[in-house]
Amino acid sequence: MLNRWNLTIAAAVAMAMAGAPSASYAADDAEGLPLGSLVVRPSVKVGFAIDSNVYRAPDGQEELDLGVEVVPELQLLYPGDNFRWDFAAHYRLFTYFNLQQNNHNDLRTFTAFGVRTAFDVNRKGKVGFRFAPEVANQPFTRGFGTGSEQIFSALVPLAVAFRPTSAFEITPNVQWEWARVYFPELTVSSNNITLGNRHQIGGGIGVDWRFFPRSHLIFDGNVGTTQWTTGQTGNINWRIWFGVKGDLTRKLSLLAMIGYGNAYFGQAASAINIDPAGGPERGLRGLLGKAELAMRPVETQRIAIGFRRDFRFRYYADKVEETTAYVTYKGLFADRVGANVDFAYTYRDLEGESSASINRQEHQFGVGAGVDVKIAEWLRVGGGYRFSAVDFSSNQTGESTDHRGMIEVTFGYRSDFKSAITP
Repeated sequence: MLNRWNLTIAAAVAMAMAGAPSASYAADDAEGLPLGSLVVRPSVKVGFAIDSNVYRAPDGQEELDLGVEVVPELQLLYPGDNFRWDFAAHYRLFTYFNLQQNNHNDLRTFTAFGVRTAFDVNRKGKVGFRFAPEVANQPFTRGFGTGSEQIFSALVPLAVAFRPTSAFEITPNVQWEWARVYFPELTVSSNNITLGNRHQIGGGIGVDWRFFPRSHLIFDGNVGTTQWTTGQTGNINWRIWFGVKGDLTRKLSLLAMIGYGNAYFGQAASAINIDPAGGPERGLRGLLGKAELAMRPVETQRIAIGFRRDFRFRYYADKVEETTAYVTYKGLFADRVGANVDFAYTYRDLEGESSASINRQEHQFGVGAGVDVKIAEWLRVGGGYRFSAVDFSSNQTGESTDHRGMIEVTFGYRSDFKSAITP
């Protein structure tokens, strides 16, 4: 029997195509079709993926299949120096071919879409602000029910930037996010079952001081509350970060930040500090961190080794702590061929305050490689491979491995739309 807390059916849909990495280019502001003062970037991506374990099932129960996706997308951009506006929308259709007489119709995705817009006002002035709301619907990576979970989300962030000098910026910000996790996958249905329905409201302040031409001292702090309307325990949480980033030499750069975070659950406001059991190590387990050392042997090649530790909230566990170590390589050759390779190890601690939540630890390994060839301004071809393995330390029968290969063709001007809302 499948372990339902493994990477679920919804994860298979989302990861089968997105999991294999491919190199990407930073789109130039002028790249696209001119429309007065606007730049228009229409595109259609067609991709094929072969997946050795579409359900992320335990070893010995894997089912292989070939999938196809079609993603039309449109971006409008006003590339002003002091005022910048962009709008992007995409839709994603995905299905499997049901190879080897396996029926994977339940993995079809036809309700994935995203719409966002962003206003960046007075970018060079003493006071500027950024407003970037978005709405998205997509498969959820893990959950209860049949495995066809979806998440519908709305995000409304607002940030104000105060720049008393060209080297000093203070950025207070506020954000509201609403997310509804449900199944079946039909967005409009009278029989939808809502698994999680949350509101997250928060705010904070960031400080960026450039004390050398290419070196920055950074502080970031935020506090927020997560309230559920479907029975889960609400919380109040906060984080503070402090560190530096910048170039040590022309070929070597460093990011080093240390942080601390806490969360308070329920009416008793019990602090779990990323460790609900408590103990002498409780305070240390509240430590957060980000670190990356990046090398550029030449301008178009980048090698980085890094570490990050943070926590987040999901309906299936009150708090998910993740500690990741990674190595990445990205390179661009002849201004047209991009390539990347990455390896990552993640230790994931899922913590719940209620009996309906998950309490478990996971170890995940992943390695991948990709290539992206820019044949013309309006035509790109890419491909990649990814291997991933998950080990559930509290349930060895839930281990799984999968191999995914991918190839995609993009007609048009890709804007690399990525939702800020993550499952």
